[in-house]
Amino acid sequence: MQERASIVPAEVLYQSRRDDAHHRVYAHRSEEAVLVTTNQVDRSLIQPKSFMQLQRSGMCFIHMGVIQVRVQILHRQEEGTLLLIIFRDNRWQGDQAIFATMEVDLTRGSQLVYMIPDTMLTISDFYRNIQISILARGYEGWQNSEANILVTRGMVGRLSNTPNVGFAYEIQNVVDYLITHGVRALPGRRYNTRELLGQNWIINQSSINIPMQPAEVSTRNLLEGRISIQFDNYQAAVTASQPHYNQRDEEIPSDEEEVHHQIIAVLLEDPEEILMVKRISDSAILLKRKTEGSAGYDLAINREQFVPKKDKSILTTGVCIQIPKGTYARIAPRSSAAIRGLIIMGGVIDEDYRGEAHGSLRRRIFSS
Repeated sequence: MQERASIVPAEVLYQSRRDDAHHRVYAHRSEEAVLVTTNQVDRSLIQPKSFMQLQRSGMCFIHMGVIQVRVQILHRQEEGTLLLIIFRDNRWQGDQAIFATMEVDLTRGSQLVYMIPDTMLTISDFYRNIQISILARGYEGWQNSEANILVTRGMVGRLSNTPNVGFAYEIQNVVDYLITHGVRALPGRRYNTRELLGQNWIINQSSINIPMQPAEVSTRNLLEGRISIQFDNYQAAVTASQPHYNQRDEEIPSDEEEVHHQIIAVLLEDPEEILMVKRISDSAILLKRKTEGSAGYDLAINREQFVPKKDKSILTTGVCIQIPKGTYARIAPRSSAAIRGLIIMGGVIDEDYRGEAHGSLRRRIFSS
């Protein structure tokens, strides 16, 4: 049997594409003499050596274009024997695992059976799960033999290191080629989704936990000397490599790892709120906290001021006040001044005010 005649030429099944660096045609052929009588023979489509070669190719996926099995009897013809050939995908259970199957009459000595799976899977799954099984009938009287059937397995597929193969796949060309070379295996039972439609889906919480780490931290001073720390701007954490140990079971330090995996926390401290006061007169009196229980400062005038009865006057302080951004100041009267018949009208100082702080004093007369 010529190898060229036993395997479909790749050009019949696939057409070339421009990025052949990421895709290539794969052809496999192996031959083995087996003994099949009342037993079942199971074989992987490819051998461990072929699997190692596929791994070294750097490809991840394989598209199964056509699979062929040729059986040749190792005895005379017309002995009344049959074979059952099953193409299997052992990732499934039950009859869902049957890709295709065919009963072969060995009266004329040999037969070629093929199937067109048109299926893509990983190379590891291809090696572990794509198998063929062979059973026989008519060999009940067979004895004293090493083998009775010569099995030739062949496949043409396409390797790819991307899930998007995108090549031209011509099944009809394969059928036209093999129609004069062999028998097409009957496909396995087809399943539809009719029984699954309309059912409820139960979704569990995601089991993926991604470590997070903060990129910013802020602090604030509290009463009694306590400090409040708050982290913010969380990002995915860099996964550190596993530690390495020497023969004395001591961890081997790595300067490069320390550089790449060191976590740097940026301390962002809120600036202290400061009240800026500037003297614009030599007689000005700086602000002081003298009033017990007051949260602010005492603002004093810098010169005596005569206020006529039932009149008002502007009081000068001789100071300019700059308040923190985002705040405002209020000039409030002292309650003791109102008892003496004085009404002090202050006001609000905005953060953008530039100038001297003034107050307004109004004198009134109490009637007896």
